[in-house]
Amino acid sequence: MKKLVLRNTLNLIKEINISQSDDTHHWRKNINVGDFVCLVKKEHQRTGELSCGIVQRLLTSKARHTRGIKVMALNDQGEKIYGRVQEIYKDKNEKKK
Repeated sequence: MKKLVLRNTLNLIKEINISQSDDTHHWRKNINVGDFVCLVKKEHQRTGELSCGIVQRLLTSKARHTRGIKVMALNDQGEKIYGRVQEIYKDKNEKKK
């Protein structure tokens, strides 16, 4: 298990455990409009800093992408964010567990 540190818009840090074999974010079929996701923006690929939001559009047309499916999402402030999905939560409250 690998620990992933999330920093949200209020600079609160959360740690979640992720399995390295979990590749659900690589498959387009696993991501739907309205899902709460954490994604990595292009400018944060080196640091791995994640931003979270609700999926508005799926931008990757292929069924699978090795670095994650690219999406447009809305964050807590209603701003559009673009990036590749790293974590999928069917419900925003699921992340808080």
